[in-house]
Amino acid sequence: MPKSDAKRADSKLLDVFEGLEVGAFSVEPGHQGQFRYFNDALLKMSGYTRQELEALPVSELYPDPTDREEFEQEIQRTGHVHSKTLRLVNKRGKSVYVQITAVARRGRKTRAIESYDGILLDVTKEIELRDLVEALNAVVYRNRKGPKGRFVYFNDALIKLTGYSREELKRMPVSKLYSNPADRDEFERELKSNGTVHGRRIHLLGNSGQSIYGEVTAIARPAGRGKGIAYYDGIVLDVTGEVEVYANISHQIRTPILGIKHSVMELLDGDGHDRKTELLLKSIRGCSNIALFLTRHLNYISKILEMSRDSLVSTMSRRRLTPTIMKLVIDLQEYARQTSAVSIHVDTESLDELPEVMFDDTAIQMAAFCLLDNAIKYSFERTTVTVFGCISKRYVNVCIRNTGLPIRGEQILRVFEKRYRTPEARAFVGGGTGLGLYFAKRIMLLHGGDVLLDASSGDVTEFRLAFPKAATSAEGSM
Repeated sequence: MPKSDAKRADSKLLDVFEGLEVGAFSVEPGHQGQFRYFNDALLKMSGYTRQELEALPVSELYPDPTDREEFEQEIQRTGHVHSKTLRLVNKRGKSVYVQITAVARRGRKTRAIESYDGILLDVTKEIELRDLVEALNAVVYRNRKGPKGRFVYFNDALIKLTGYSREELKRMPVSKLYSNPADRDEFERELKSNGTVHGRRIHLLGNSGQSIYGEVTAIARPAGRGKGIAYYDGIVLDVTGEVEVYANISHQIRTPILGIKHSVMELLDGDGHDRKTELLLKSIRGCSNIALFLTRHLNYISKILEMSRDSLVSTMSRRRLTPTIMKLVIDLQEYARQTSAVSIHVDTESLDELPEVMFDDTAIQMAAFCLLDNAIKYSFERTTVTVFGCISKRYVNVCIRNTGLPIRGEQILRVFEKRYRTPEARAFVGGGTGLGLYFAKRIMLLHGGDVLLDASSGDVTEFRLAFPKAATSAEGSM
């Protein structure tokens, strides 16, 4: 090519470089090598003036001289460098992380390297974000879909949590970490259906076979051109300690409460009690019954959170709802009267008219308790909580209605969120975790149903345990 044509070509190339948003450069080789050319994007990145950068040895931009040496050794050996990440410093001494791609340009006659020409991309924000993610205690990951899907990315927290090495985690299918592979299938179905999963409890197994309980929030990332799902991105919080606390509390307090209950029963069986003493003993018995109910179910709560609908099916049977609800109400009657001056009325006729549905008895007792306990705590004194059955277009419902603290506006959309409590609720009842409605909702979703809320009547609030009508027919059994 004639020199004039070559110069014109170089001039056009420089015009292209000036229009780029990435840094473009041509530098002399060697420790004292300087810039032969740089574009405005690189100038902005460096923070120097044009005159300052032209006079500066390129090595001055490297906080660690060995990085420059390694770059030169690689480009001299191979003739190019592709997407190499380097740390530079700008005029103010602030770190700038760049991804550099360059080639060695040689003289036509001597074949000696005359310059390194290339582009560099500022990836400072990405590196800082990655460092932040690595510093988190939470697991952050990306993995491919399907039973054989593997991790694309994960931070060090996953290595620490599972006990596997980075190489082992890269090789293994994600499903291998699940205690029950069916739970992984259920997780994927929910992601594909909704696009997101929020606060789902999962049970994993570590490298030594140890149980690990996590709470995962994830999103499905679509592939291009409508080709379905490409990845799942998510965060996992380690809640193993929380699950173990449930089990430990249940074990520690169950025995003394049983002792109290048995002592009260012996006293009630005796003679000579005045009316006031008898009422007090019945009150203690009622509270003991509720405490025992809770300790029986503490372990079950943690299991519910990790269950999939498929895993719950084996414990379901078709039955009437009245016995399950009545057993719970009997335990709660005295507790409601003593703690909140509230009575409970059950319309047994409407409950008896409900058709049989498929459900897990322990799970529905827990869901009903959460709603009844909520109604009792937030009812005004000397009011009645009413329990009744009704059938709507889609559901068979157990309804719990109370008169008390109203739920309004945005609160209606948020009451089922985990640990959400309104300012009014915190003022009305000092204690509370904001977990009851979340647990009830989770249990009913596992049954293919829902928890519905009607708060349109001011102080009157109605929650419904809604069972799908399909679950009442033989062909709809799960």
